[in-house]
Amino acid sequence: MYTMSRLRFIKKKPIHKLAEILPEIFSQRFKKGDKVAVKLHMGEYGNINYIRPIWARTVVDALKSAGTEPFLFDSPTLYKKKRHTVSDYHQTAKMNGYTEETMGCPIIISDEGVEHKTEHLDVSVCNDIADADGMVVLTHIKGHICTGIGGAIKNLGMGAVSKKTKSDIHEGCKPVIAEGCISCGKCVEVCPGDCFKLAEGKKLEMDLATCYGCSICVLNCPAEALKSKFALFYTLIAEGASAVLKKLEGKSVYYINLLYDLSEKCDCVDTYNPLIAPNIGVLAGYDIAAIDQASIELINKKAGKKVFDLRHKRPSELHISEAERLGIGSREYDIEDT
Repeated sequence: MYTMSRLRFIKKKPIHKLAEILPEIFSQRFKKGDKVAVKLHMGEYGNINYIRPIWARTVVDALKSAGTEPFLFDSPTLYKKKRHTVSDYHQTAKMNGYTEETMGCPIIISDEGVEHKTEHLDVSVCNDIADADGMVVLTHIKGHICTGIGGAIKNLGMGAVSKKTKSDIHEGCKPVIAEGCISCGKCVEVCPGDCFKLAEGKKLEMDLATCYGCSICVLNCPAEALKSKFALFYTLIAEGASAVLKKLEGKSVYYINLLYDLSEKCDCVDTYNPLIAPNIGVLAGYDIAAIDQASIELINKKAGKKVFDLRHKRPSELHISEAERLGIGSREYDIEDT
């Protein structure tokens, strides 16, 4: 059972402050010689909002000062851009400033995994994560078409699993038309993939060739005439994160959320991505649900509205609530200014 989590909040000189506080935190949580994964997204080529290398290097230096052996990790993408293969991703990482020389540690990109069964999925958790002695989850907070917001849960639930699991999550969320359609056109309005149209006689037609599997049509259907194949996206992404953390059970996991460059879409976008809220600061702590919940609430408070909910037409907290239900964290927290 998770109780209220204490989160550190850094507003001023975040790089310097992290360099100051992280060595002691890591010395308390990890043992000398531990192989510690730093899970992050190194950015699609052409994106300008991804995590700058200096953030990752600060974490790596702190881990090394604590006597651990850190490595950066991410997995190849399902979609076919510049991170689809291991070799392409390594090249993109270099172009974005991530090399062993600039980071001072190995950079591992892999798709090989070990199975963990959840309620709806056979999750393949990336081996290098599952075999690590601990993990630091370094996350750029941004909007996301499937979850409203992309935080630590998304970083693990989609980023620390194999391509097959990525595909299973998106495919399992795709809609099917059930009974009761009232031809209101709401699905036509909200679908980011333009998968729906009202044909002659207002009969609903659906073409899933461009479907993201984001569940937005199901969530917005007033007649509940659309259903997911077997679960909504927010459930499956939380199950993915849960599987990753189950493989690390008994090991230390620390989360750092960067509330900077708050773009409306995720770092998989390969072009300019407009910012949707002002820079806020850095959150850090041990609870994946608490840190994502706090990130949303700080952003909404600063912006004066629920910016990601409005942009992506969905409640951004659904997957966090689901993570709490699955027992991997609590949305209750308090914040200590650092």
